[in-house]
Amino acid sequence: GQLWVVGGAGEYAYNDAWSAPPNPGFPGTLMLTLSAGEGGTTMPPAGYYYDTPGKVFHLQAVPSYGYRFKDWTGSVSSPASEDTTVILDADKTVKANFEKITVYSLTLTFSPSGSGSILPVAGTYYYPAGSVVPVVATPSYRFAFSHWTGGAADPGSPSTTVLLDGNKSIAANFIPDPFAHAVAIDAGDSHSVFLQDEGTVWTWGLNSSGQL
Repeated sequence: GQLWVVGGAGEYAYNDAWSAPPNPGFPGTLMLTLSAGEGGTTMPPAGYYYDTPGKVFHLQAVPSYGYRFKDWTGSVSSPASEDTTVILDADKTVKANFEKITVYSLTLTFSPSGSGSILPVAGTYYYPAGSVVPVVATPSYRFAFSHWTGGAADPGSPSTTVLLDGNKSIAANFIPDPFAHAVAIDAGDSHSVFLQDEGTVWTWGLNSSGQL
């Protein structure tokens, strides 16, 4: 048999619409043909809906994972909104359209080993195209942040962002802290040398005779 539902509990209730076969010949009603393109569904589900003239149907587009809502085709009140309405003042055909989301990878590393940490932690992540991802580099004790390589917005800042307009590999680079305590210092002909307590040796001055 066939189930006919005319009217409903309220203008904006999803559950007052029931799908039925097309062209039932039910007198005094108009038909809404609702469908969804690849990548999503609708609420109420795709199908054929019948009601008296003037009925307002509340529609919602629901994208599947990896897709996003694009627009509605047909006579709806807000074609660019996931939530919209259609007035059944004539037979109507409405379709929800979706588009596949482009996804890019973001690989995060730091160098050298043990010199610091980053957020998000080192690894590979996937984001929709156009995402702006904040990244933060924190040096370990006796190290200092140097710079980012790979396409960060501000390579010289420990806290910056990365725009995912393609696959990206971003590295935070650290250096031994140049202000660590010196345990030994010496000087020679137009040059100086000092040894820090963590083992780094720094030299500066002239190198005209190979002093450095």
